[in-house]
Amino acid sequence: MRRFSLLRVKCESCKAQQEPKGWAGRCPHCRGESFRVVIERAASGWEPFGLEDFLSRPGSAALLDDPMEHYWRTESYLQCGGVLGEELVEFRSAPIESRRRMYVEWKRRQLEADLTPDQRICERCRVIYKVFENRWNQSGFCSQACRNAAARAKRVSKR
Repeated sequence: MRRFSLLRVKCESCKAQQEPKGWAGRCPHCRGESFRVVIERAASGWEPFGLEDFLSRPGSAALLDDPMEHYWRTESYLQCGGVLGEELVEFRSAPIESRRRMYVEWKRRQLEADLTPDQRICERCRVIYKVFENRWNQSGFCSQACRNAAARAKRVSKR
């Protein structure tokens, strides 16, 4: 079982909690269009493992009567702000992989909007980094490796 779904939606203007049923993407109280969301990410299942793996585990002899599979479960909550109402309407009807991609885009947008003066976005890999007094950071790259890779790519594209 896998789940990646909206748990809470709160208007960023008036702080009113939104009910998912019949919601059209705008706050019914203030007509706001920007929301803070909490997404529940959960997965569970049975995973088979081999007898060698089983017997190598401490205390496995006492468990020999159990089936040769193991149940696992994970659950976490992700938060993000600045999400538009129309994006949330699209999120609710999208398949799970599209939902994950949408969340990553929202989170990146939020992080990029909240950059501090000593942070930048790498021109090559798009990671957010803290600027230090070195050649590669000053030229817009997070590391010397990114700077060198960008220079190599530039040389290859000129050929």
